Amino acid sequence: MFLFGPPNVEKMKARRNVNGLIKALGYKKDWEVRWDAARALGEIKDPRAVEPLSAALKDERFSVRQAAAEALGKIGNARAVEPLIAALGDERSDMRQAAAKALGAIGDARAMEPLIAALKDKDSAVRKAAAEALDHLGWKPAQDESAGWYWMAKHDWDKCVALGALAVEPLIAALKDENSDVRQAAAKALGKIGDPRAVEPLIAALSDESSDVRYAAAEALGKIKDPRAVEPLIAAHQNWWVGAAAACALGEIKDPRAVEPLIAALKDEDVNVRWPAARALGEIKDPRAVEPLIAALKDEELHVRWAAAEALVSLYRNASLSETAKQTILAYRSKITSPHSDGSSCGGHDDNGGIGVDFPL
Repeated sequence: MFLFGPPNVEKMKARRNVNGLIKALGYKKDWEVRWDAARALGEIKDPRAVEPLSAALKDERFSVRQAAAEALGKIGNARAVEPLIAALGDERSDMRQAAAKALGAIGDARAMEPLIAALKDKDSAVRKAAAEALDHLGWKPAQDESAGWYWMAKHDWDKCVALGALAVEPLIAALKDENSDVRQAAAKALGKIGDPRAVEPLIAALSDESSDVRYAAAEALGKIKDPRAVEPLIAAHQNWWVGAAAACALGEIKDPRAVEPLIAALKDEDVNVRWPAARALGEIKDPRAVEPLIAALKDEELHVRWAAAEALVSLYRNASLSETAKQTILAYRSKITSPHSDGSSCGGHDDNGGIGVDFPL
């Protein structure tokens, strides 16, 4: 075919030599020649290249397949629709993405159902490309689960939350996305929806490699308030960031199983774990927390003392608390309510006086 070395794609492109470029598209000795030929045919946009480019969608080299898909999208001929639909099943996610984009550019209605199916692709970039292609086709999601997949694919998390239960399964799937930002956003959305189907997947997300995802999962479990999450949240103290979210979540769930672990967290070396633990104990209102919270009034950090004081006030207002426990708390009312002031000692900073938390009787 080419007796004197590889074809010169640039010269053929300049001369708009479509037949020569089609021959170059089949040059087996060098994938870069095939890749350049596919790109050149896409720029020329001659419909004679549709069948050869469609065949190139099965090239052994991914980059050639991708260039062929992009070229077919630029040409915009309906004869490429079926081969591009088949390419939505390619093993490479970036190839599936290119196929979805090309189908959107061509705008043939035959691609609608395959693109709706592609909204469930495991790769977020493919899902987004499928959603945008459906936009080009004029497709509008109905009030069914396809709407959940569509808005999740577009990363419109507010729309997912507005759909409620219809978006739960798509969002659960997004908890396994390769992109940690997507996993984090999905966890947050599931917490806002509050569907119990999300509890087990969110518990699994407490072991995510990303601390941001683990934090979002803990926060979401606190909003759902399902007791199944208590033990996993207790075990979720991998770092202060996640531990703080887990403590807050346990406070929202208000399960007595969390009391002893939260009491232990009052002695954590990190202030960002101690103060959420104190606040959570105030939410749960268990009498076992009275003495540990009183001890926390002497914590070296004002944030912890403040949270402990507010927790004790909350416990005092608990009607089921014994009179003895109430009197124990009441003995510290002066310290809790006295204004806090900053002083100095030997040239350094020193906290003086009380805590400054309101304690009405």
